[in-house]
Amino acid sequence: MNRVYALVDCNSFFCSCERVIRPHLRDKPVVVLSNNDGCVVSLTPEAKKLGIKMGDVYFKIKDLCNFHGVHAFSSSFRLYGSMSDRVMKIIATHVPKLEVYSIDEAFLVFEGFDYYDLVEYCKSMRAEILKQTSIPVSIGIAPNKVLAKLANNWAKKNPEYEGVVDVRNVKFRDEVMSKFDVEDIWGIGRQTAKKIRGMGMKTALDLRDYQNDQAIQKYLHKPGRQIQDELRGEVCFSLSESAPKKSILVSRSFDHQVKDKREIEEALVRHTTHAARKLREEGQVCRTMTIYMRTNPFRETPQYQKSAYFRFVSSTNDTGELVTAAMQLMNEIYLEGYEYKKCGVCLYDFEPEDQRQLDLFSKSHEKSEVMKLMDDIHLLMLSGKSKLKKPPTPEAS
Repeated sequence: MNRVYALVDCNSFFCSCERVIRPHLRDKPVVVLSNNDGCVVSLTPEAKKLGIKMGDVYFKIKDLCNFHGVHAFSSSFRLYGSMSDRVMKIIATHVPKLEVYSIDEAFLVFEGFDYYDLVEYCKSMRAEILKQTSIPVSIGIAPNKVLAKLANNWAKKNPEYEGVVDVRNVKFRDEVMSKFDVEDIWGIGRQTAKKIRGMGMKTALDLRDYQNDQAIQKYLHKPGRQIQDELRGEVCFSLSESAPKKSILVSRSFDHQVKDKREIEEALVRHTTHAARKLREEGQVCRTMTIYMRTNPFRETPQYQKSAYFRFVSSTNDTGELVTAAMQLMNEIYLEGYEYKKCGVCLYDFEPEDQRQLDLFSKSHEKSEVMKLMDDIHLLMLSGKSKLKKPPTPEAS
């Protein structure tokens, strides 16, 4: 039975998510910025044509963005996480094995598809993802992961392939590899690329055909040798199928020293609500939760850190139950007079939601319906909370 790998990658994912809730931005230049609007972490092809690059510091290109009408957004990772979950769930219905590699990428394995036209099959999967989520994706088909990544990049650069490129044909694969610099190979970092170029190799095809195996082992070590073997069509990196999470931690440092108990309560409610939502997305319930809070260890002020845990009678993913427990724990460990810097919530002791042991008076069905409705409302509200920075018109800049 033949085994074929594929990589599904969402195009300009963060920007695509912003376009989902703002369809009028289709074909407009869009960038998404990192925390505190520091630098560009996602951009559309229209923004690239203006000379904007990934990682550009925003204040340095702000005038350029304003002049060309580039729409800039602060990151909204809860929205992006929700959209990613929707995309991955659709992909999972099309393949028997799936590895969620990142928020916008997934490796697939096709087994038992010997008589399928995989290009057409992937095009239909791509069309379904676009129809149900409005997120465009590119798909690379190959004998292994490294080549699937190259095929995926080729699909992005060449729209005539309609988002799907298959490099199982050796002649076509050679052509594609000859177009990629060694820096563009998945798993090759900047320093490794310098070593490869120092050995006289410039393209992926050069690395594949390099015959001095001892030199590859000496200078690039085992990972470099495995990448070369994958370029030759061998399989060195197997699929790591995603497993259910064993715990969920949500925490964040305050941007200032906090003395007000109410401010810490509000933060813990936010963290607990987010953790509960993630737990439901996993289809899990938890038996135990822990909260913690601490001061800033890098300041010469009185230090304090404390944690406490709560064990539920019956496993739960109900936001109300989890928040109530978090507030009870906070009242146990909070001490006045300290300047707090960070607090967090951790959920663990998971079991599948449909296999949990209920207590005699549980009304889990009613609670599940309420939580589902809350999650749907949250996603709708979240869609309207992203901060659109409207640039002035070119005439006004």
